[in-house]
Amino acid sequence: MSVDTTPLQTSPEILPDDWATSLDNIVSSDLPALEEHFGYLKALGLDYGWGPTAFIEYLLEHVHIWTGTPWWASIVLSAFVVRLALFKLNVNAADQAGRLAKATPQLKPIQEKAAAARAIQDTQTMLALSGQAKAIMKAEGVSYLKLFGPVIQVPLGYGTFRLLQGMTRLPVPGLDDGGLLWIRDLTISDPFFTLPLATSLLMYFTFKDGQKGGETGASGTSSMSPGMRITFTYGLPMLSFCFMSFWPACVQLTFATTSVIAFGTSMLFRNPGTRAFLGISPLPTPPSMQPSTPYRGVMNVYQPPSSENAAPEKPKGVIGGAVADLKGAAKQVLGQARDMQDRKARSGGRLTPGELRRAKAYEEKRKRELETEKWEAGGRRGGGGR
Repeated sequence: MSVDTTPLQTSPEILPDDWATSLDNIVSSDLPALEEHFGYLKALGLDYGWGPTAFIEYLLEHVHIWTGTPWWASIVLSAFVVRLALFKLNVNAADQAGRLAKATPQLKPIQEKAAAARAIQDTQTMLALSGQAKAIMKAEGVSYLKLFGPVIQVPLGYGTFRLLQGMTRLPVPGLDDGGLLWIRDLTISDPFFTLPLATSLLMYFTFKDGQKGGETGASGTSSMSPGMRITFTYGLPMLSFCFMSFWPACVQLTFATTSVIAFGTSMLFRNPGTRAFLGISPLPTPPSMQPSTPYRGVMNVYQPPSSENAAPEKPKGVIGGAVADLKGAAKQVLGQARDMQDRKARSGGRLTPGELRRAKAYEEKRKRELETEKWEAGGRRGGGGR
């Protein structure tokens, strides 16, 4: 029995003419574009369930479809909508900050006593002082719940970051050419670092005005230590610039927009007329350094020339002012550290380092005085003998 080993012959006429025989043809074939509609981002695979990210996704998608704006404008408008929705919380926080500023002169001595009691672990005194502080805040109408209401912006900011990062990874159609000016592609970072630099500077100036209340506009409410103030004023903007420099431009854009709104809000809440119009507690007036007297006049007092007032101080600028602020804050940190060390030493019944230095200086001075008196007494006795 013989087996036919002749290979099978296939005819090209068997396959239709339009049959795609190349993988390149399949990949390069035009896919039908997905029409933008509500639920469009979820249809692309961006399904975050529920939470802050899902809320921002819902908001951004509706703003983009309703307004018909490109993605950069939709991102900016969404940031404004979020801050507008939370504006009442910011007003409440500014009002509470003004009330707290009014109560701060009464609370400061209590806080100092509480720190001293904490150093010696006097629980009874600490509880009594805590009750006094609560009574003062209740009388002034201070509510920490309203004061920290704007903290809700933190999870919303994280949700925005997460959503835009997900949109960049796809990327969502239109995001790679939906930018403006020199930032046409929103899926890559700003090539000139303009957005991260602007965000960091605005953050710096907002935190730098901590004496003026920052975003709430109320002065004297900051209970942060100098170290924490340095961290927020200088460390946070620098870290922000370092991280934001590598983010996609769409993420940089939304955080830059938020920083602009925050800075504008801080300027708005410092205006007495705006505070009165919005029903916000007025800012306390700092006590005048001049004594109250019915007599008015000008007294010219001679001051000897010195190197300090010989020439007017030159403007320091942003960098010079930042260096001066860092030096001043460092001195405050060292001063507070010495005070804390003195309180601990005093609580243990020992002399503080400052008291030891003063005692040593007094002993040396007294020793010199005794030697001088002894020498003068010896001279008088010698003179009387002759």
